[in-house]
Amino acid sequence: MTRSVNERLRLSGIDVVGEIPWGTHICQFYESVENLTSVLVPYFQAGLENNEMCIWVTAEPLRVAAAKKALKLAVDNLEYCESNNQIKIFDYLEFYHGTGVFDSFTTIQQLLESEKIARESNFTGVRISGNVSWLDQKEWVDFIDYESIVDASIRGHRIIAICSYPLQRHQPTEIVDIVSNHRNILLQRRERLEYISNNGYGYIARLRRSGFNYAEIGRIMGISRQRVAQILKKEIESRDKEQHRRSIEFLTTSEAADFFNVHINTIRRWCDSGVLPGYRIGQRNDRRFRRIDLEKFLSNINTINTSLP
Repeated sequence: MTRSVNERLRLSGIDVVGEIPWGTHICQFYESVENLTSVLVPYFQAGLENNEMCIWVTAEPLRVAAAKKALKLAVDNLEYCESNNQIKIFDYLEFYHGTGVFDSFTTIQQLLESEKIARESNFTGVRISGNVSWLDQKEWVDFIDYESIVDASIRGHRIIAICSYPLQRHQPTEIVDIVSNHRNILLQRRERLEYISNNGYGYIARLRRSGFNYAEIGRIMGISRQRVAQILKKEIESRDKEQHRRSIEFLTTSEAADFFNVHINTIRRWCDSGVLPGYRIGQRNDRRFRRIDLEKFLSNINTINTSLP
């Protein structure tokens, strides 16, 4: 593997990701040790081969010794890289809990300071990954706030970060929190790794809803308050257009069946009984269903199912 020609783009080492710019913040959802190593080993291998300082923060189910063993299979000169301080593999207790409790401010300062150390040591930047399987409920809010600040803080810095979350340990509401604080998501689906880009404008809107004013958001994002206002206006317009599109979008009976994951005859029965609004169009009198009606019906389906014939 050779260094990227464009120094602003870095080889991620992950096939589905390709090249990424400095400041990239990725969330990885994993279900097994194999999920972790299949992403993080080539990720750090690429960083070492491209003269980046690497920091790997480990936790169950892949602790320091196992992480080193997996990386050594791909990196022949791993011992030299360690002795040269090009890679450091930490246990999460050492990295996140150096003071005995999780301290978001200290951890972010430590992350930004690592970039300075890397540049002084003639490395091109910092590549980091942290596994947060250690996270418990009482630290959840603080850590999510930390992730939000990390996402904003590393923009414009020579830092790339992957945060690894055990998928099976998180409720849907927590997954929403995680996704909203990362601009890129890696997700394992049926033996296939998928890479999804998250809309950064949604992050700005979330900061605004949290009470930050335009000037404060501008300082966090490194843009003017006027640009923040423009982005938020576009975000609102885009959301309104999407809501309007969804409100007038019509689905066929087959598409409605797929929406609910039921048989097509079930949709016909619901429609005939009057519990699901439907429309007839064209000479053939075909059924059509508004997506917004399906979504409303879905929110009440548990109650409705008890009264269906």
